[in-house]
Amino acid sequence: MKKLPTISVLLTAIILWCAALIIVPSMTQLLTKLNCESLKEDQCQQFISTLGSTGDIFGAVTSLFSGLALFAVAITLWADSNSRRESRRPFLMAELNSDSLELSSPIPTGEKSITLKANLSISNQVDEAAFNITLKSILKHQGLKLQLPHAHLAFPLMGKASGEIKLDCPITGGHFNNFLSQLTSGNPIELDTEIIYENIEGVKWTTSAIYELTCTHTIHRNRLNAARGNNEDFAKQWENDPAVPLSPAPKSGTWKHSKS
Repeated sequence: MKKLPTISVLLTAIILWCAALIIVPSMTQLLTKLNCESLKEDQCQQFISTLGSTGDIFGAVTSLFSGLALFAVAITLWADSNSRRESRRPFLMAELNSDSLELSSPIPTGEKSITLKANLSISNQVDEAAFNITLKSILKHQGLKLQLPHAHLAFPLMGKASGEIKLDCPITGGHFNNFLSQLTSGNPIELDTEIIYENIEGVKWTTSAIYELTCTHTIHRNRLNAARGNNEDFAKQWENDPAVPLSPAPKSGTWKHSKS
């Protein structure tokens, strides 16, 4: 259906061009006959010369339109090539669940810290291959942001395949106090994820989403509180080096997919 207007325009242009080959000579002969009947021979020759000069002007106009047509063809070919490159669009998604996100190994003295560990499953939702896959992520709450190290998938995703990217990042200083305070109060912090990848033509695409992370169980909140307080309860709560799982939930309206 999309090709129909283009074919119609092309056929119309061909018809008009062919008609001009018949109409223009006919009109010239008619004008010459009508005017030369009432003119002397030298005046008739002058009239014919005037028609010739007028025809030369139309020749220049024709050259102008030919140049514009060539330019239009070049633009069309460029747009078609660009459209073909962008039509090969992989679509990756990052998936998190409670078994893949945890806080562990707290250090309650000095510069307090705790380690965030996450396993993100990266899956391709379409048949187009995705290359050079990079995950950028940020932990944030009320303007406080912690940029996590960029992580890469070691292999491309060919078609509807999946892979796993692991994050292992310490949370220290003001981030430690702020984030743990929110989690132990039952409030969420946010994990902003952005996956950047390329299609086979080298065009870059991005899929992004924000997850809200919460600590849902009282026993786990108490464990985080013990890490914050550095009191006698710490050794009891953290003996045998346990981990505190976090529950991720995609934040409504944050899924985006676009060309980088």
